[in-house]
Parts: sequence; structure tokens; C-alpha cells
Amino acid sequence: MVKFAKYNPEPPENELHFQNSWDFVLATKENEVITVAVDVKDKAREGSI
Repeated sequence: MVKFAKYNPEPPENELHFQNSWDFVLATKENEVITVAVDVKDKAREGSI
């Protein structure tokens, strides 16, 4: 049996790898497009048109 869990990275090294992982997620995610339908009659009643 081989144990790999004995290595404890230093906090700066851990933070660096976490930040690299987070940057990868942000770089590869697809942006969600949200469209909102606005009823012109409702906006006219509110006085914003």
C-alpha cells in the first residue's frame, strides 16, 4: 500500500494552486446570456418611457 497524503503544502503554495485552478475555471466557462422581455405598456404606466 502506498500513501500519498503525507505531503502538506505551505500556505502560499496552496493559495497559488487554488488561484491557478480558479483562473482555469473562469477562462473555460461559458458565459450565460440572460434576456428579459419588457412589456412597453407596463413601463409607460410607470412613467419610465
